[in-house]
Amino acid sequence: LENISLSDSVYKIGTRAFFGCENLKNIHLPNSIKHINDEAFLLSGLNTIHIGENIESMGRDVFKDVPLEKIRCGRKINPELKKFIEENYIKMVFDTSTKLTTFLNNI
Repeated sequence: LENISLSDSVYKIGTRAFFGCENLKNIHLPNSIKHINDEAFLLSGLNTIHIGENIESMGRDVFKDVPLEKIRCGRKINPELKKFIEENYIKMVFDTSTKLTTFLNNI
C-alpha cells in the first residue's frame, strides 16, 4: 500500500504500527486520531502525513528514519502540540534521512 486514509473509528496509531512499511508514501489521519505511539512509522517510506485536528500526543521517534517531506496539520490543532511538533520533530527527531520541506497548519 502506498496511500492510506484511516477510518474515523480509529483513535490511535499503535507502537510500530507501520514499522518497515517501505512502500507507504502518504497517510491521512482523521480527526478521530488522538495519539500516535512510539516509533509508529519507524523505517517506513512515508513522504507525506496529514494529522487531524484532535491529536493530543505523539510518542518518541514517531518519524525516525523516515524520508518525510510534508507534514500537514488541521487548523485547530492544539497550539502546544503544534509547537512540540515543530520543535521536536522538525528540528531533532527526523534524523539525517529526512527531506522535510513543508510544515503546513492550514488544512
